[in-house]
Amino acid sequence: MLTPINVILGFIQEINDSIDKPTEDQKEAIDIIKENQKLLLQSMDTAAEYSALEDNKIKFKPEEIFFVDLLEEIQTTTERTARSNNLELTYGKISSSLKLTTDKHHFSILVTQFIKYAMQISDESKLYLSAYSYEDDKCLISVKDRREGVSSKLMEGLEEIFTKDEDALRKNFGFSRITTKLFRKLIVFSNARNEIITRDGKPIEYGIILSCCFRN
Repeated sequence: MLTPINVILGFIQEINDSIDKPTEDQKEAIDIIKENQKLLLQSMDTAAEYSALEDNKIKFKPEEIFFVDLLEEIQTTTERTARSNNLELTYGKISSSLKLTTDKHHFSILVTQFIKYAMQISDESKLYLSAYSYEDDKCLISVKDRREGVSSKLMEGLEEIFTKDEDALRKNFGFSRITTKLFRKLIVFSNARNEIITRDGKPIEYGIILSCCFRN
């Protein structure tokens, strides 16, 4: 599939380069094509990742990392989704000492996709990301969309990510089936579980609890 796609994209780039002074409409069209090129390649990367995991062709490479070292990558990777949903990613409780032993690449995919789901579900203007130690040897990666706690819409929507089938999620939220399959596969490989974090009986955050050690 990549060969014809790359040929088409290369041809479009040649057309772009041949125009000395593109009009505003031409510039806009070119920008749209480039943006969709990125989305298409991301979709194909997701499909390739899922296929490799499904066929057990990936060997995870655990390494020690600090969660704070991933923040810049998380911000960059989720920037387009935040912009599309008029939402700002900000930080709640981030432990600077939170150290993980995990496969950095796949852990990053898991976390950023979790955040993207939250951004697409919430109606609020901000999403608060937290990461800290939880239950002795585990860590919690959580989100909320209000300073005082997680909204009902976000909480219920994220709950559906873990309980509804891919077709229902596509219909309700527009999530691609392959992205959901990859996310759920990574949840299994990281021995993670989803949980509503409460305080005094009130939902505060919605999170993923994991040991941070991917298994082969």
